[in-house]
Amino acid sequence: MKNLVTVQDVLGEHQDAQVAMGHIRELVAESGHGIGTQTVFALGRIAERYDRRAEELRGKFPDAYRELKGGAWKDVERAMGRAREESAGEEETRRVVRTAPARATSAPGA
Repeated sequence: MKNLVTVQDVLGEHQDAQVAMGHIRELVAESGHGIGTQTVFALGRIAERYDRRAEELRGKFPDAYRELKGGAWKDVERAMGRAREESAGEEETRRVVRTAPARATSAPGA
């Protein structure tokens, strides 16, 4: 599971960097001329740092994923398959119960 955690960490940190850069772009676009030049410059540097980090993480992903694809990944795939089958079986049971005709009951004293 360590390999799965590594892949999740790489993907999560990459997503965080992308979201942060998006927030910076929105902040600058919405604030327009209300932001001072030094602030815009600082935000640009921060965005550049996030961009470099995202690039580093994209470089790390192939190795992290390659490590995951072995036995640990097969264990995850099997567990996901079992969960899907169980879920499908439960849904089929609910469907059958919902569509089953109501049983006629005999009237009291009949």
